[in-house]
Amino acid sequence: MRSGVAGDLPVSLYPRQVAEENIGVELTRPLPRDDLGEVIEGDPSIETPVVRSTGADAAGASVLLAFPGGLIKFTGKGKKRARTVSVLIEHRRIDAVLWTAVETLEITAKKAEGLYRQHTWEFPTRGRCQVRLTMLTDETENSQIQQRCNWAAIQTLRPEYPLNIARPLALVALRIKATHQINGQLDSFNAIASRVCPDWDHLTETWITRATSNPASLYRFVLQSAANVRPVEDSGIDLDQLADWHDFCRVQDLAYDRVLDSSDSTLRTRWPRSPPPGGPRPAMTGCAGASPSTARRIWWSIT
Repeated sequence: MRSGVAGDLPVSLYPRQVAEENIGVELTRPLPRDDLGEVIEGDPSIETPVVRSTGADAAGASVLLAFPGGLIKFTGKGKKRARTVSVLIEHRRIDAVLWTAVETLEITAKKAEGLYRQHTWEFPTRGRCQVRLTMLTDETENSQIQQRCNWAAIQTLRPEYPLNIARPLALVALRIKATHQINGQLDSFNAIASRVCPDWDHLTETWITRATSNPASLYRFVLQSAANVRPVEDSGIDLDQLADWHDFCRVQDLAYDRVLDSSDSTLRTRWPRSPPPGGPRPAMTGCAGASPSTARRIWWSIT
């Protein structure tokens, strides 16, 4: 977790760019069959490779394999036994002809629930590459064997940091182990967050930096934030009156915790001119009985 202040270190869980593409193709090595669908005894299984491309300027790749029904073999008495499948990974430059073997994965498990396996490797040189996966384990007609394998996704890896933004950002990075209960993308992620900004301290009668939900402090922050395209100097704010309003909000236990996630939210927080009589008040000031004003070139006053 990063607070979004100058000097924050890069997030350690995701130090490089990972661009993921979902695939969802089953890796198979079917047995030869006749027109009636019967297996032709003695004929070799049919090699069925699957090819996908990475993104541009890739330094490496990662493939994710899913076994939605698990990987397992049951005996005639219903006992669980381990099952192994083999998958060949190859790659080549997008303009090359010959394939280069990367790894032959020997995946063994004794699980009747969904499971995932991942393999990551680096390319000799950066660029767009093709990746080919081939199932080496023959199809089985045994209903007591579960070995269905899907190529779930391919990831393009680049060593550059994922974010290239001049200003600090508050960030949360998390990684959750995929299981049969949780896999794929998270539907939602909830957090209790507080804004750290200059806040009026009535004991010392000074502005100090700390977490706050006081509308007066947050209103000043919006006016002077780096996210504001026209930040206001201290001389443009009646700080004494703002301190009085802060005390009013503190005594009345008033708070403002709305997420400002659109330009409309910010504009309604900072009026470009005095609001019309009887008109709607911006939410941040209106929640505490105040209204912004540009009287005497000062951005804030109480009504």
